[in-house]
Amino acid sequence: MEEKILKTVVTMSIENILKELRKYSPEPLTCQIFIVTRPNEENTDEYYLDIGPKDPYADAFIKEHNAVKWEFNPREGDGIREVIPIEEERKEDE
Repeated sequence: MEEKILKTVVTMSIENILKELRKYSPEPLTCQIFIVTRPNEENTDEYYLDIGPKDPYADAFIKEHNAVKWEFNPREGDGIREVIPIEEERKEDE
């Protein structure tokens, strides 16, 4: 049952992203999202986001890599405390 709920919530989020991308531009776009929960710490997640034209050689106009810090509040439960930009390591290597 939990997997069905997860799938439904994620699918709804994808459909909302699709609607916003179509509103943003009549041109074909690509959107890549990669999410990792708890990669190093229990209260931190990370996500990568690239949005750009369909052309695979064109640069993305939105490109982010962020850490998301979570905090537990007894009254409200888990919530996002802070979103911290992470510099791309590959830029430093070039």
